[in-house]
Amino acid sequence: MRKRIKSGLSIIVKHFFVVSILLSTLVVTAQKTNQSMVDSLIKVAESYKEKDIDKSRSLSQKALKLSLKLKYDNGTALAYKNLATLSMFQSDIRTAIDTYNNAIVYFKKVNSIRGIADCYNNIALAFSMNSKFDSSLIYYQKNLTLEEQLDNKIAIAETMENIGIAYYYHGHTKRAMEYFIKAATIFYTIKEYSLLYPTIVCISSVFSDLGYHRLSIRFHHLALIMAQHFENIRVMSTCYNNIGFSYSNLDEYDKALEFLNYSIEVKDQLQDKEGMMISLGIIGSIYQAQQRYDLSNQVYTNIIKISEEVDDKRQTAIGLTYIGENLRLQGKFDKAINYYLHSLEILKPMRALNEIRDNYLYLSFAYYQEKQVLLSKQSYSLYKAYCDSTRTN
Repeated sequence: MRKRIKSGLSIIVKHFFVVSILLSTLVVTAQKTNQSMVDSLIKVAESYKEKDIDKSRSLSQKALKLSLKLKYDNGTALAYKNLATLSMFQSDIRTAIDTYNNAIVYFKKVNSIRGIADCYNNIALAFSMNSKFDSSLIYYQKNLTLEEQLDNKIAIAETMENIGIAYYYHGHTKRAMEYFIKAATIFYTIKEYSLLYPTIVCISSVFSDLGYHRLSIRFHHLALIMAQHFENIRVMSTCYNNIGFSYSNLDEYDKALEFLNYSIEVKDQLQDKEGMMISLGIIGSIYQAQQRYDLSNQVYTNIIKISEEVDDKRQTAIGLTYIGENLRLQGKFDKAINYYLHSLEILKPMRALNEIRDNYLYLSFAYYQEKQVLLSKQSYSLYKAYCDSTRTN
């Protein structure tokens, strides 16, 4: 009787063991299937980043919810990363940085150097967009260290391009051009043409700043053709903006406004507030050149309103500077001086050299017109000092 009981128990144990193995296998299979679903959602979301932000966000949120439920750390990290990038596209810088930091936490759990490096790069870009250039360069260096550790040529070139952008907005034009050329050389050498044309846009922008406007227009048209081929409407909007800027510098205002309006249409579609401020700023300068000061002030007031919404102090300062310049050109020197000084209060802590330089030039004019010769000379001396600073960098 005992033998039968033992035999029966043995059979039950064996069956239980087999069932346990089957259940474990089913659980693992289901887990892998669900993880694959997360990976698919993230992949599709990323494909819509440049085309349909709302759809990309919806898919990323679904992926995040599912990956958190599954405790799928890699999926969670990637979903956070994509959501952060979308926030950055829409100029929500604070949310972008916080969300990238969330992604880093999960990338560290799975020891993904690639993921951490990407987040460092994007946090640096976010700081740069918010005119915090010193912070952006710190994160770019963290990123570059990891990229060199991974020996990823594409990522190294992309980081160099972004470092160039940070230097460009910091007023170090020559140093910026060095990094842009390094990046373009790598992209061209490894035949990554889909990544080359945004760098061409950067180089073209420097040409424009150096006064080579026709050359800049030709380079931007080349980049525009490539952007259209690769269906990158964000780069297309940048090309439209920069072509308009070059035409405005050539005093061809009708052509300039045509391209700038194209740019604003695309940027509105992308909900790109930062980009819209840049295009509006050029339009404001065109109205100023045409002595349509009321329209120009209206445009710059709108820029300041948008800049305060997205916490972009650099654009706030630029708006104040050009309202001041409109006032000076109308003979309202006292009011103009107050606007320049307010702008400088904002610009000095962020060391935005080009913008600081311009304010001191305008101040020297306004003080001279107010017959305050000593203050005019002091302002002009500071202007020359900042000219030397930007040239040597």
